Amino acid sequence: MTITRILSLLTACAIAGNAFGADKTSADKSSEDKAIQVMKASFKERGQAKLDRLDSDETMTLCNQYAGGKLPNEVARKIQASNLKAIKLPADGKLLGDWKAGEKIAQSGVGKQFSDNPAN
Repeated sequence: MTITRILSLLTACAIAGNAFGADKTSADKSSEDKAIQVMKASFKERGQAKLDRLDSDETMTLCNQYAGGKLPNEVARKIQASNLKAIKLPADGKLLGDWKAGEKIAQSGVGKQFSDNPAN
């Protein structure tokens, strides 16, 4: 898991906190279930973009559980620890890549695409 993915997960938690309140009625839960079904039916796998992106992992589940309220420190530490363990540091110890190659991608406006090899 990359730092970008962790930041995306944390951003998703914040968005989910606004979208789904902590006190859900059965109607809210039913609407949420229907929305998830619609998303799963409408998304198609293409290249590295897989449908598992729509499944909640432990981080998202915990964020949704405390949406609209304060995340307890113990839960926040658990989320942070589990996500930090997933970060793979570069084998060569270099934390910065080829900035010129990154600049070229950034200026092209294309970025990573579903058809790109995720190993690169």
